[in-house]
Amino acid sequence: MNALPIPRSEAQALLAPLMRFRHVALAVSGGPDSLALMRLAAHWRAELGLALKLSVLTVDHGLRASSRDEALMVGRLAAELGLPHAILTWAGRDPHTG
Repeated sequence: MNALPIPRSEAQALLAPLMRFRHVALAVSGGPDSLALMRLAAHWRAELGLALKLSVLTVDHGLRASSRDEALMVGRLAAELGLPHAILTWAGRDPHTG
């Protein structure tokens, strides 16, 4: 899969509505889409010099043996971007399909 870089103007248009908030929490699963969003938001905030606080939340759902490791990986990547990260552990019943 090849991905093209998002133009700066498109990124700014996409993220501009967040400027009205003081603190935004990003839900990041560890998949490529949410990791891209996290990196994009962090670079956008830094580029504009915004005081906006960004935090990263990851749910450890426990449905796969690797879910905790995935959440920890998101935490490491968030730290590299200077973003605080919290892991939320799912404590409810396992979800059912249908």
